[in-house]
Amino acid sequence: MKSPFGIRRPSLLPTVALFFAALSLPTWLAPPPATAQTPRVVSLQSARRCAALLAHDGFVYGGTSDGGVVAWPVDDPEAYSRWTPAEGMTGNDVVDLGWTGSHLWAATAGAGLTRIDISGAQPLFRQFTNLGGLDLTAVAGFTAGSTERVYYGMAEGGVGEIVGGFPGAVYTAATTPGLVDDRVRDLAFFDGDLWIATADGVSVLADNVFAERSAGLPVRPVAALCASGDTLLMAATEGGGVARWNAASDRWEVMGSLGGWVGYLAVADGVPWALRSGIGLTDLLYRWDGSAWITVAMTESITRALAGGTVLWTAGQHNVNDDRNRSGHAFLARYDDGWTTWTTRELVFTGVAGAAFGPDGTPWVGGRLGEAVSGRPDGQDWRQLYDVADAGNDSLGLFNHDGGLLAMAVTPSGEVWASQFGSGLVRYRPSLPDVDLVTAAGSGLAGRFVSGVEAHPDGALILLSDRDGAQILVRPDDWTAPGSWLTLPTDNSALGGADIRAAATASRDRIWFAVQDVGVVLWDINGAIPADGPLTWFDNGDDIWSPPLESVATSPFVFTAVSDLAVGADGTIWAGGGNGVVHFRLDRYSASQLDIQVLATYLEKTPAREGLLRAAAGGVALDANEDLWVTHDAGLSRIRLRGETTFIDAFSSVQDFVLFGFGALYSSDIIAGLPGGAVNSIAADNPRRRLLLGTMQGPALLEVPARTDGAGGPLEGIFLYPNPYFPDVGGGARLGGYGDLLETVDVSIFNLEGQPILTRRDLREGESFWTGRSLTGEIVATGPYLVRIEARGQAALKTLMVVRGQEATQ
Repeated sequence: MKSPFGIRRPSLLPTVALFFAALSLPTWLAPPPATAQTPRVVSLQSARRCAALLAHDGFVYGGTSDGGVVAWPVDDPEAYSRWTPAEGMTGNDVVDLGWTGSHLWAATAGAGLTRIDISGAQPLFRQFTNLGGLDLTAVAGFTAGSTERVYYGMAEGGVGEIVGGFPGAVYTAATTPGLVDDRVRDLAFFDGDLWIATADGVSVLADNVFAERSAGLPVRPVAALCASGDTLLMAATEGGGVARWNAASDRWEVMGSLGGWVGYLAVADGVPWALRSGIGLTDLLYRWDGSAWITVAMTESITRALAGGTVLWTAGQHNVNDDRNRSGHAFLARYDDGWTTWTTRELVFTGVAGAAFGPDGTPWVGGRLGEAVSGRPDGQDWRQLYDVADAGNDSLGLFNHDGGLLAMAVTPSGEVWASQFGSGLVRYRPSLPDVDLVTAAGSGLAGRFVSGVEAHPDGALILLSDRDGAQILVRPDDWTAPGSWLTLPTDNSALGGADIRAAATASRDRIWFAVQDVGVVLWDINGAIPADGPLTWFDNGDDIWSPPLESVATSPFVFTAVSDLAVGADGTIWAGGGNGVVHFRLDRYSASQLDIQVLATYLEKTPAREGLLRAAAGGVALDANEDLWVTHDAGLSRIRLRGETTFIDAFSSVQDFVLFGFGALYSSDIIAGLPGGAVNSIAADNPRRRLLLGTMQGPALLEVPARTDGAGGPLEGIFLYPNPYFPDVGGGARLGGYGDLLETVDVSIFNLEGQPILTRRDLREGESFWTGRSLTGEIVATGPYLVRIEARGQAALKTLMVVRGQEATQ
């Protein structure tokens, strides 16, 4: 294969904070298991739809729209594995896959590129996000000698390149004559040249020059390209069928219209295949017989990817119900004189709103759009309730697929209670199994808009609504009886409002409520009666309702906008809301008095102040270490109290780190493999060693390690400075953050390929350890380098960006 492409490398300075080096490294380079403060992320994400496909060396790799990459062994597709951000992917929405001869590359929509080394027993991942843009559409590349060259297409930003592991030039239509459009749809190598499909024609990069190659296209928008050797190049057009490139005439020749929009092409055993999309449910696949397209019926209606080779492979989504294609499993199918199909066994939906643990430790989640109630017992496949009930309470199913499953609670007997907003409550007993649909018409439920469900220690359920106030289902087993329900007053004698955002049980007889625009209210159910006696749920004569806590002079926290509450083992209360988190202690309360002491207030981090990842706090939960976890629209914060010192940690995804611009405040160490997107819910299991997160891109488990007395080890607070480092300006790179804990550390520097650059022993804090030269005294190039720090049997890995010469001034 010829290699005619030149290299242009723009300044790296504007995107220094956006590069993330190898998150999975060879064992000789990677640090040992993290200190006791680092949680482990376990993905529970969906693999609902496959949108990209590539067959290579005994595997078929599928890029899914919501669950990373699926690797199907050709000999046994049932024994598939899956890679998500928890394993090292940049993101979940994989839109294209490419093989360069050295690595598998995955392009994502919104999270850049991932390079995957599949040569060993376990895949190794390296992430690229300092590109021309994160919203990618295509990837293709090759390896010439020892140099790997990769090209990626962007939805709006043209074509970029990566050479030898370093981001290079970005080509746009405005600056590159011959590139017809920045809206890149696909990339393919044909006869040694890079061909680029766009929304307005085709371009080719040959001999380091771009040129348009749109002549003869039936329509200008081109959705896909497919090359087979050096003899066949096809283009799939959006409404004009398939065209074939004729090198002799230097133009495209139409092979047939197929009656509509063609989005996918492949060549299997020398035979071209085309997939027409969006027109009906069957007869969308076509095979070229040399003169015409022949229809081939498919068994799966939502097919979204093709891959060739010795046989044809297809993939897409296998629907599990009729909720407008929102629920399903990714499938892989092989056509070899007939179809054989395999489906994944993952969660059937993506966005999660409700989350809870069962008494046996089973995590349960609810679909944000009402798709399903799903639970995954340890070591087993998902148990999923996704059908709609066809006979009310006499059948197994949900109300509908229009109301989000916003909140969940599981009783000690294992009953799952979920609120389906706009419909009522779903009571699911997995052991039977059976379902009860609880409505106002058939029970004492006050209304159909239940937004919160909390379990009381005595077995009652606390139900919250943003318009109907709060109710207590005192006897869940007798839910049909009106006498099992207690509706709490919403006037100024009690809650003070009907929009209830959160509830937390401080003790058996005391419950805190967060009332929107009113404040935080305490309800003492038994009043002067001892708390260890029977609860007098229905005797309001002994109730004590505190006045609402609206504000405190010593804190900027807005108590009238609390979104969630948690009670610590010491009885102190944590509240999260629109402007942060407050930690307070109750001193006294009565019907006319509510006295608290604010212990601390936590606001958003700034350059001058430690704080939360984001100002707005969603949910809060305490783990077994009594550390508080706070959810945000961009990840998590953790507040750890250690004696007189408070540590605040941040956890984010690659995508959110870049999109929210966290590089100005944090290093890439905060990237923790979270699914990405807003974290809608958080719940802790019974020993509080696991936290269940419900995010916009799926659920995940956080396994919480044992508490340590300090910051989690002598290396946890270590940092590099200056970073970026400008060797030509003078001075040297230094380390900080360990002088009070360690006398010296050892430092080793590597490039991104794992090659050693320099080693220093017995380094003291603040001492210059590097001036930008290698072991042999050579000046190193601009780019990221890995700094491995070791002391007392522990190791930490940091990324240092070096910017030299001209790049430092641009």
